[in-house]
Amino acid sequence: MTDHLYKRIEHAIGAMPWGWCTIDKALAMAESILETKPVQCVEIGVYGGKSLIPCALALSELKHGHILGIDPWLPEAAAEGESDEANKEWWTNKSHLELAEAQARNAIDSLGLEHVCNVAKNRSENIAPRFKDGSIGFLHIDGNHTELASVRDTTAWLPKMEPGGLIWFDDINWATTHKALSILDESCDLMKDLVVSHIACRLYRVKPVLTFESVLQFGQEQMA
Repeated sequence: MTDHLYKRIEHAIGAMPWGWCTIDKALAMAESILETKPVQCVEIGVYGGKSLIPCALALSELKHGHILGIDPWLPEAAAEGESDEANKEWWTNKSHLELAEAQARNAIDSLGLEHVCNVAKNRSENIAPRFKDGSIGFLHIDGNHTELASVRDTTAWLPKMEPGGLIWFDDINWATTHKALSILDESCDLMKDLVVSHIACRLYRVKPVLTFESVLQFGQEQMA
């Protein structure tokens, strides 16, 4: 990562009060984009854009690829399936959702990232059918963390990933996300866990598809 990009990400994150993404996570996500150069990226759960913007800045640095951020910014979607009363009260407060949405949109505009980044104000399950299977190289799952929503996001978007694509999953330390993580464990290789303060996330790489050609090549190598 260039010093210029590092400073852009650091400055952008520091200027965004709404959101929980740490600078360490922002840099790690950006670095993974720089290394793999995905064409199509998707983030589920934009909120204030603190993780979306670093990814978009990395794509802008590459002059390659695009990221779509998906978030309905609606209390009923944010609190769906929530049983904890404190969490439910927080997510049904519409005012901070409006402020977070404005922050994300303003950051895209002020940083000149419209050519690599845009947002869809919608539920992720409504957007998933618009993508072909195997078409996404980078996915960040950071929407509603209830078991219902996190499993739904995972099962809807996993087929859209290309073999070898990267999936970042946020808040792996929440009990409600463990079922979704078990689904990813079956289809992906664990790359690393990133734990900073109360933020814990995981990076997966989607397992490659075992094609007829690869099986044949493996057999020939064994016979040699």
